[in-house]
This record gives sequence, structure tokens and C-alpha cells, in this order.
Amino acid sequence: MHRVVSYAAAQGHKNFAALIPTTPYGKVSEAAFREAVKANGGTVAAVEHFSSATNLSDQTSAISKAAPDAVFIPQGGAQLRAMAGDLRSNGIDTKSVKLLGTGLWDDSATGKEDALRDGWFAAPSS
Repeated sequence: MHRVVSYAAAQGHKNFAALIPTTPYGKVSEAAFREAVKANGGTVAAVEHFSSATNLSDQTSAISKAAPDAVFIPQGGAQLRAMAGDLRSNGIDTKSVKLLGTGLWDDSATGKEDALRDGWFAAPSS
């Protein structure tokens, strides 16, 4: 997480938002995200939480209104792909707003989702 936020900041991204699952992993991810943004001189514009059964329209709309230039999503699989689509339909241009993730994005289906194609995530170094 620190690597992907650090990289995003080095590329000029300073206004961050996040969609965080209401899970133990989400809590740890949010804390690390906030710490990484602060360490890299960025601002956390918005953080929205979701459960696996949540309709994310309200959360993605709130993220869009915060006008971030990067959105962190520590989620994978079908729910990640659905969230990316929701962000787009709520006004987030995923070509100019960088979507950021964790190793949970390391899935061939993630790259097939157009809204996630240009996103960044940190994977284990080889």
C-alpha cells in the first residue's frame, strides 16, 4: 500500500479518496492508506466504507463529489469490478483519476475491466 500511494504521489497525485470494506482487512488498509498519504504530502479528501452486500451508489457518489485525483480500493474480484463501474457512472473519469489497489487486484479478470485497466496496484516484488 505504501508503495502504490508513494508511486501515485511521485506521479503528481495529491488528492486521495478511498472505498474501504468494513472488514478487519479494511481497517488495517485504511490506517496504512491514511499514513501513506500523509507521509507523501497528500490529502485524504474522502473515505467511504462498504459491506459486501451494500449498494455502492451512495459511496461512489460521495467519492465523486470529493473530486479526488486518485481512489484507493483494497478489494478484489467481482466486487472491485462492480465498484469501478459505479465510480464511472457517478462521474469519476478513470482515465484521469487513478484507481489504486492492493495485491487483491492481482487477478487476470481485473485487467479485463475497462475502468481498471489503467489502475495501479502493488504486487510482491519478484
